[in-house]
Amino acid sequence: MHPQAQVHLQVLPEEQLLQGLRLRNAAGTGPDILFINNTTATKLYRAGLTRTVKVPPVLLRRMDPSEVSRFQTASGELSSVPVLLLPQLACFDRRRLAQPPANLTELLRLSRQGLRVGLSLDGFNLAWTFGSLGACG
Repeated sequence: MHPQAQVHLQVLPEEQLLQGLRLRNAAGTGPDILFINNTTATKLYRAGLTRTVKVPPVLLRRMDPSEVSRFQTASGELSSVPVLLLPQLACFDRRRLAQPPANLTELLRLSRQGLRVGLSLDGFNLAWTFGSLGACG
């Protein structure tokens, strides 16, 4: 929607999140949006580091009622908004493949030709792969 907007992502270990947010909020540089799990969202709200969100009734009706009830405050606002993310990530080893496949059909063709295709399901190894090796294409 806004091609000139710049997004700055920062990943913090869970054990550093509360203190990190306190420092950033005090400096006026707190984040605009957080993608966190349910437990952490509740902790942040109870610690006064996040505020409630007033969601129009039409949107509330489109959400899973069991999820809404977990985050709804006594005033009817939400302490966090349940979000379903289905990210897609395509990585390749630049040492084995000079150019990334342009689409899934091309990837399948390379696989039929003998290229081993797979992806680590372990988050640490996946992050290390695309972070340190520059493997994402």
